[in-house]
Amino acid sequence: AQAILDGVYVNSLEHNATVIEEEARRLENKISKILYYNTLDYSLSNNQADAVTAADELLEDLAARFSALAPHLHWQVQTEPAQIAADEENLRVALENILDNALRYARTTISLHNNCQQDQVIITIANDGPPITEARRERIFDQLSKDASGNFGLGLFISRKIITHYGGEITAENMPGGVSFQVTLPLNKEME
Repeated sequence: AQAILDGVYVNSLEHNATVIEEEARRLENKISKILYYNTLDYSLSNNQADAVTAADELLEDLAARFSALAPHLHWQVQTEPAQIAADEENLRVALENILDNALRYARTTISLHNNCQQDQVIITIANDGPPITEARRERIFDQLSKDASGNFGLGLFISRKIITHYGGEITAENMPGGVSFQVTLPLNKEME
């Protein structure tokens, strides 16, 4: 921005403005995650005890929203009805963070699906991006974990904290042709 004000800039004015806009958006995203992280414990401990979320409806909504941001990707969505005893807004944040990560690395395809097995719901978010190194995979959910480009993030740490609060688990696995995140949460016992 200072270079533009001084009349010294690389390429075109539009290019430099685009760089400023992208950096501002990235910074806004980081600040939002830090602010959310600072209130997360309070939010989790004070949400409704009887909150129920329809996992299938939430996944379909997220796919519709995120596919509008990345229409160049092929979106595969397959859901089945499943009720989870969790606050929808908190669960939405957890899954959005995983989807943000998937968008960053996907080459052509993102898939979202859920299925019920016994007394749990398994949500899978996968992309056809590069595999995660074993060292990175072991630390991917750690607070302020670095990604391959050296950027620090809170998103997957926040996701894990939310999911474990509701009695669930989250894992990241390499698969043939991509990466898969699996979220396992208990089914709402009243809906079984």
